[in-house]
Amino acid sequence: MNHRIVMPFMSVLGVLLIQRTCMQAMGQKLIPVISSCIEVLMRLAGAVWMIPVFGYPGVCWNTSLTWSVMTVFIVIMYYLHTQKLLRPEGQINNHVETARRAA
Repeated sequence: MNHRIVMPFMSVLGVLLIQRTCMQAMGQKLIPVISSCIEVLMRLAGAVWMIPVFGYPGVCWNTSLTWSVMTVFIVIMYYLHTQKLLRPEGQINNHVETARRAA
């Protein structure tokens, strides 16, 4: 039963792990740590509420739901962070202007 519930969400886990690593590589240490803390809290809440009601399948669904919610969270944070990097007038726009002047 575990594989039937969890396997479809492995690609979601892959996106989550890649996005976390990207955020860390960009120097954002706090967002991945916050994401991990929320993940632990979601798993704890699922253990308290879902296991008594659903048993072992509740654990499997809790894992899949946690991965999905954290992937949405980290993708949104990644998008906001990259937009913030592109917005300043400094680096990106100066390179564009330099390339235009050189051409």
